[in-house]
Amino acid sequence: MEKSLTKREQVALDQAKQTGYLVWQTGRRGDVYSAYLDWCRKYMRPAAYVIRSSTGISASVDVDTDPVWLGQIGREDYDLSGPPSLAPTPELLTRLEEILHRCVHRGTRQAQSSLASTPGEASGSEVFISGIRSLDALQAVQEILAIWEEGKEIAIARATFDRKPEAPNSSHFLLYW
Repeated sequence: MEKSLTKREQVALDQAKQTGYLVWQTGRRGDVYSAYLDWCRKYMRPAAYVIRSSTGISASVDVDTDPVWLGQIGREDYDLSGPPSLAPTPELLTRLEEILHRCVHRGTRQAQSSLASTPGEASGSEVFISGIRSLDALQAVQEILAIWEEGKEIAIARATFDRKPEAPNSSHFLLYW
Protein backbone atom coordinates (compact mmCIF):
# COMPACT_ATOMS: atom_id res chain seq x y z
CA MET A 1 0.00 0.00 0.00
CA GLU A 2 1.19 3.48 -0.76
CA LYS A 3 1.76 5.95 2.07
CA SER A 4 -0.69 5.23 4.90
CA LEU A 5 -3.86 4.84 2.89
CA THR A 6 -7.05 3.36 4.23
CA LYS A 7 -8.45 0.40 2.34
CA ARG A 8 -11.04 2.68 0.71
CA GLU A 9 -8.35 5.18 -0.35
CA GLN A 10 -6.18 2.38 -1.76
CA VAL A 11 -9.11 1.10 -3.82
CA ALA A 12 -9.76 4.64 -5.13
CA LEU A 13 -6.06 5.07 -5.97
CA ASP A 14 -5.86 1.72 -7.77
CA GLN A 15 -8.95 2.62 -9.78
CA ALA A 16 -7.47 6.07 -10.60
CA LYS A 17 -4.31 4.43 -11.93
CA GLN A 18 -6.44 2.36 -14.32
CA THR A 19 -8.89 5.05 -15.43
CA GLY A 20 -6.52 8.05 -15.31
CA TYR A 21 -8.71 10.01 -12.89
CA LEU A 22 -9.49 9.97 -9.19
CA VAL A 23 -13.13 9.92 -8.02
CA TRP A 24 -13.60 11.14 -4.48
CA GLN A 25 -16.20 12.60 -2.13
CA THR A 26 -16.21 16.29 -1.10
CA GLY A 27 -14.63 16.87 2.30
CA ARG A 28 -12.85 13.54 2.40
CA ARG A 29 -9.36 14.68 1.55
CA GLY A 30 -6.76 12.25 2.67
CA ASP A 31 -3.45 10.79 1.69
CA VAL A 32 -5.07 9.48 -1.48
CA TYR A 33 -4.71 12.93 -3.08
CA SER A 34 -0.98 13.16 -2.45
CA ALA A 35 -0.44 9.51 -3.44
CA TYR A 36 -2.33 10.13 -6.69
CA LEU A 37 -0.32 13.31 -7.40
CA ASP A 38 2.92 11.38 -6.80
CA TRP A 39 1.77 8.77 -9.32
CA CYS A 40 0.84 11.49 -11.85
CA ARG A 41 4.29 13.10 -11.53
CA LYS A 42 6.09 9.77 -11.81
CA TYR A 43 4.25 8.82 -15.01
CA MET A 44 3.88 12.43 -16.26
CA ARG A 45 0.11 12.30 -16.42
CA PRO A 46 -2.30 15.18 -15.82
CA ALA A 47 -3.98 15.10 -12.42
CA ALA A 48 -7.67 14.52 -13.10
CA TYR A 49 -10.27 14.51 -10.35
CA VAL A 50 -14.00 14.01 -10.13
CA ILE A 51 -15.09 15.32 -6.75
CA ARG A 52 -18.65 14.33 -5.88
CA SER A 53 -20.87 16.35 -3.57
CA SER A 54 -21.94 14.74 -0.31
CA THR A 55 -25.29 13.87 -1.91
CA GLY A 56 -23.59 12.36 -4.97
CA ILE A 57 -25.92 14.26 -7.31
CA SER A 58 -23.52 16.98 -8.43
CA ALA A 59 -19.77 17.02 -8.90
CA SER A 60 -16.74 19.01 -9.93
CA VAL A 61 -14.03 18.12 -12.42
CA ASP A 62 -10.44 19.35 -12.21
CA VAL A 63 -7.80 18.37 -14.79
CA ASP A 64 -4.36 19.93 -14.38
CA THR A 65 -1.13 19.32 -16.34
CA ASP A 66 1.20 20.61 -13.59
CA PRO A 67 2.21 17.06 -12.58
CA VAL A 68 3.35 16.38 -16.15
CA TRP A 69 5.58 19.43 -16.02
CA LEU A 70 6.82 18.74 -12.48
CA GLY A 71 7.55 15.12 -13.43
CA GLN A 72 10.09 16.40 -15.96
CA ILE A 73 12.25 18.24 -13.40
CA GLY A 74 15.79 16.99 -13.63
CA ARG A 75 15.31 15.45 -17.07
CA GLU A 76 17.07 16.60 -20.21
CA ASP A 77 13.77 17.44 -21.92
CA TYR A 78 12.56 19.65 -19.05
CA ASP A 79 10.52 22.54 -20.44
CA LEU A 80 11.04 25.73 -18.44
CA SER A 81 8.10 27.48 -20.09
CA GLY A 82 5.49 25.85 -17.86
CA PRO A 83 2.91 23.08 -17.88
CA PRO A 84 1.92 21.60 -21.24
CA SER A 85 -1.38 22.47 -22.81
CA LEU A 86 -4.36 20.15 -22.53
CA ALA A 87 -5.37 21.10 -26.08
CA PRO A 88 -2.39 22.25 -28.19
CA THR A 89 -4.33 22.85 -31.41
CA PRO A 90 -7.29 25.14 -32.19
CA GLU A 91 -9.41 22.09 -33.05
CA LEU A 92 -8.71 20.39 -29.72
CA LEU A 93 -9.28 23.65 -27.87
CA THR A 94 -12.67 24.01 -29.57
CA ARG A 95 -13.61 20.47 -28.49
CA LEU A 96 -12.49 21.24 -24.93
CA GLU A 97 -14.57 24.43 -24.86
CA GLU A 98 -17.60 22.50 -26.18
CA ILE A 99 -17.29 20.05 -23.28
CA LEU A 100 -17.17 22.92 -20.79
CA HIS A 101 -20.18 24.62 -22.38
CA ARG A 102 -22.23 21.41 -22.46
CA CYS A 103 -21.49 20.58 -18.82
CA VAL A 104 -22.34 24.06 -17.55
CA HIS A 105 -25.50 24.21 -19.69
CA ARG A 106 -26.75 20.88 -18.28
CA GLY A 107 -25.52 21.54 -14.71
CA THR A 108 -27.05 23.17 -11.68
CA ARG A 109 -27.75 26.89 -11.46
CA GLN A 110 -24.37 27.29 -9.76
CA ALA A 111 -22.51 25.48 -12.55
CA GLN A 112 -19.40 27.20 -13.85
CA SER A 113 -16.19 26.41 -15.62
CA SER A 114 -12.74 27.86 -16.11
CA LEU A 115 -9.86 27.17 -18.43
CA ALA A 116 -6.51 28.37 -17.08
CA SER A 117 -3.62 28.93 -19.44
CA THR A 118 0.11 29.01 -19.07
CA PRO A 119 1.39 32.51 -19.89
CA GLY A 120 1.98 32.74 -23.62
CA GLU A 121 -0.21 29.73 -24.41
CA ALA A 122 -3.44 29.96 -26.37
CA SER A 123 -4.94 26.87 -24.75
CA GLY A 124 -5.39 25.70 -21.20
CA SER A 125 -3.16 23.82 -18.83
CA GLU A 126 -5.97 23.40 -16.28
CA VAL A 127 -9.72 22.89 -16.58
CA PHE A 128 -12.15 23.24 -13.70
CA ILE A 129 -15.89 22.62 -13.90
CA SER A 130 -18.15 22.75 -10.84
CA GLY A 131 -21.81 22.28 -10.07
CA ILE A 132 -22.44 19.71 -12.79
CA ARG A 133 -24.27 16.40 -12.73
CA SER A 134 -22.18 13.45 -11.52
CA LEU A 135 -22.76 11.46 -14.70
CA ASP A 136 -21.74 14.46 -16.81
CA ALA A 137 -18.60 14.82 -14.67
CA LEU A 138 -17.50 11.25 -15.40
CA GLN A 139 -18.12 11.70 -19.11
CA ALA A 140 -16.38 15.09 -19.15
CA VAL A 141 -13.21 13.86 -17.43
CA GLN A 142 -12.98 10.94 -19.87
CA GLU A 143 -13.43 13.26 -22.86
CA ILE A 144 -10.88 15.77 -21.52
CA LEU A 145 -8.33 13.01 -20.97
CA ALA A 146 -8.98 11.74 -24.52
CA ILE A 147 -8.23 15.27 -25.81
CA TRP A 148 -5.04 15.25 -23.70
CA GLU A 149 -3.93 11.94 -25.26
CA GLU A 150 -4.66 13.20 -28.76
CA GLY A 151 -2.78 16.43 -28.04
CA LYS A 152 0.15 14.48 -26.62
CA GLU A 153 0.39 12.45 -29.84
CA ILE A 154 0.35 15.67 -31.88
CA ALA A 155 3.11 17.16 -29.68
CA ILE A 156 5.24 14.01 -30.08
CA ALA A 157 4.75 14.06 -33.85
CA ARG A 158 5.68 17.77 -33.97
CA ALA A 159 8.80 17.18 -31.86
CA THR A 160 9.83 14.28 -34.09
CA PHE A 161 9.21 16.29 -37.25
CA ASP A 162 11.08 19.33 -35.91
CA ARG A 163 14.24 17.34 -35.14
CA LYS A 164 16.99 17.81 -37.65
CA PRO A 165 18.13 14.56 -39.23
CA GLU A 166 21.63 13.43 -38.46
CA ALA A 167 24.23 13.99 -41.12
CA PRO A 168 24.87 10.59 -42.64
CA ASN A 169 28.21 9.02 -41.85
CA SER A 170 29.71 6.32 -43.98
CA SER A 171 27.64 3.54 -42.36
CA HIS A 172 24.41 5.53 -42.79
CA PHE A 173 25.29 6.43 -46.34
CA LEU A 174 24.93 2.82 -47.46
CA LEU A 175 21.47 2.62 -45.94
CA TYR A 176 20.22 5.63 -47.93
CA TRP A 177 21.29 4.32 -51.31
